[in-house]
Amino acid sequence: MKKKIKKIELASQNKIDKLQPYIDKVLKALGHPEALVTDESMVCDFLDIFDKDERVKQVKKAHKKIGVNIFPGDYIWEVAERIDRKST
Repeated sequence: MKKKIKKIELASQNKIDKLQPYIDKVLKALGHPEALVTDESMVCDFLDIFDKDERVKQVKKAHKKIGVNIFPGDYIWEVAERIDRKST
């Protein structure tokens, strides 16, 4: 019997591509500069390994590094847009 190979497809990266320099800043602030992200990637995707108190600390630390509001429920591209708006 032949096994059917599942196809892996990445979500869209349109917003990510448009905001790439700012995306890099967000990922670095979250401690994951190497991460592959898509338009569906969220801040909380990078916080799940910590307990609640530690997640709060990580978000506050990222906020200080990038200088814009950041919340666990934000998409990475939303935070990048805030940085972009702040810089203009």
